Amino acid sequence: RLGLAAIAEGAGDAHINGCGAVILPAVPYVDSMRVGADLTFSGTPPFWAAVAAAARNLAARRESIRWGVLADPDQPVLRGYTPDEGRAALAMAALSGGAFGYGDDLTALTEAQSAVYREAWFTRLRDGLTGPAAPLDQGVGSRFALSPILDGALNRFRSTSARPPSVWRATLSSGEAWAVLFNWGDEEATITVPPGVLGPRSEELVARSTVTAMANGGAAVVVPPHAVRALRTMP
Repeated sequence: RLGLAAIAEGAGDAHINGCGAVILPAVPYVDSMRVGADLTFSGTPPFWAAVAAAARNLAARRESIRWGVLADPDQPVLRGYTPDEGRAALAMAALSGGAFGYGDDLTALTEAQSAVYREAWFTRLRDGLTGPAAPLDQGVGSRFALSPILDGALNRFRSTSARPPSVWRATLSSGEAWAVLFNWGDEEATITVPPGVLGPRSEELVARSTVTAMANGGAAVVVPPHAVRALRTMP
């Protein structure tokens, strides 16, 4: 804490980003806190567990965000991911509400890959979010690995990783309410949105999936493995 105080004093108006920092002692001295993984340098191929880790980190740092510390998603990448995984990585970075950049060498992407960055649902979410999204569930399972690197290593020997929240509520500057759903598992799953998040009618924007209205006022969507779906209330 004393070291951070000295750095903050010496840095003046510079933006200080806490990466892997202990949250509570760092809060008075940092401007943002890393929630994403370091995937933008050569030699480290992207892996799915890093997206899940970003979701867990964002959920864990909700209090520090309320105290004025921004969430830093790092630079999301599409290289090395399947299209579904890449969309999920972009969505999670956007949901942080932090500064958004691109970790890919855009000239090295295929046209299909670079087109994902321009998909209407994603640009609408990225540009319209009014602040970090809020997790609406506790995820599935109770095991939490210490880091995305450890998660990646453990996944070589098991099929189920620690599960972060799957359902997130996002509010856009247009006033639209969105529910963003992640399937962290390796099998197709039906993910439900609790009542009160969306209106009586909603549409899915990523793949135009069928939305099932539930009797309790919630909604349900079938989500492929390692994928994301985004629902919004229809006018």
